[in-house]
Amino acid sequence: MMQAVLISGAIGSLGRALTQETHQGNAKASLNDSRDPMQVSFKLLVRDYYLLLRNIPEVSPLYAFLRNGAIVSDSSGCVMVQILCNHEQQAKILASLAQRICSRAVSSIEEGIKSASPRA
Repeated sequence: MMQAVLISGAIGSLGRALTQETHQGNAKASLNDSRDPMQVSFKLLVRDYYLLLRNIPEVSPLYAFLRNGAIVSDSSGCVMVQILCNHEQQAKILASLAQRICSRAVSSIEEGIKSASPRA
């Protein structure tokens, strides 16, 4: 239960920081900024996906885009969840939270950020 409180507090802090930075003119910090030209895609193991999902409040924007993940199989038949972030900042925030919730997921998210592609 203590972990859920810490994660909830971390998400609340990030939300406040994003709101404050956006009001100060740093619109790129917003989770929904359409000017972010990069799209980030990454795959998570199903267990890591559900661990993240369980520990992020349903009211969080991060929860919403995690829920939109697609079930896929890799070349070896391993079932994974494909996540598409329309904004690089979403993936960076998720990677930051994953460090606290599910460190196994961090490398997949960071790899997706490194190989981000321009939005079509």
